[in-house]
Amino acid sequence: MVLNLPPTPADANPVILPGLLSGLGVTRRPVPTWITDPCLVESIASGLVEIDDDFMARDEPTLRQIEKRIAAACCFYLVCQQAHVAHLERRIAANRTTGLE
Repeated sequence: MVLNLPPTPADANPVILPGLLSGLGVTRRPVPTWITDPCLVESIASGLVEIDDDFMARDEPTLRQIEKRIAAACCFYLVCQQAHVAHLERRIAANRTTGLE
């Protein structure tokens, strides 16, 4: 799909999307100042750990933000666990029908 966009003027400022340079490894990712563990700081800076923009905007996360992140992580874990159980149940059922019980 080709977009029919107007030409960019020759004197236009370059557009750099947020995170593009750090995503390409040209610059380091920003790390919140309230994180002090050197290993975690390095993991965030190298892109191994993602930090939500909500946490980047403040010096420290609010209790509500922490609660939301914990709830999201718990929901994700529960969904993964349910999917794994369903997968195991399908395998058991398939083994029963083929006599590989």
